[in-house]
Amino acid sequence: TSTRDLEMEHYCKGRNEEEELTKDNIPMKDLPSQFSWLEVTGSTRVRSDVGNMARLLREEGAIVVGGSGPNTEKVVTLAEIIKRRNKHVHQVTKVGEKTVREFWDPKTEELDPLVVTRLVPTVHILLVMRREDEQKQAGFLDVLWGEEKKAGNGRKRKVKKSVKKEEDKLVKDVTKINLS
Repeated sequence: TSTRDLEMEHYCKGRNEEEELTKDNIPMKDLPSQFSWLEVTGSTRVRSDVGNMARLLREEGAIVVGGSGPNTEKVVTLAEIIKRRNKHVHQVTKVGEKTVREFWDPKTEELDPLVVTRLVPTVHILLVMRREDEQKQAGFLDVLWGEEKKAGNGRKRKVKKSVKKEEDKLVKDVTKINLS
């Protein structure tokens, strides 16, 4: 047994005090005026909460997902699933910490009570639906790679082969002109 185990056998664990994650103490600046809040806990199930999160995001336009300790992995997983299902979501991530204080009561009177302070990692992810005017603009890389956005659902479609051949011919002509 270690020295720490021998010392702690004279104490019994008391109460825990920890900062709560709430909608009011999100450590992000410039939050939207309307957004939903979801705290991920140990009982949160990723599979069942994805649909609820997607609905809240569509209704409110923004959602903040937060979690601490071992739940940070679930927060990231939920955000990635939502982003994969909807390509028009912008993400802002803030990593931080919260304080947990453990109180230990002595078993004998000659010992003093102990307070152990731990810093537990937290993560908050803000997911915001992009505005429609941002969605309509084709990105530089989309044009460069010969893809254009399909009207309606925002998905991309490949450019027809005949158009692609014409573009290739133009590129060859331009390179000949530049080399001459």
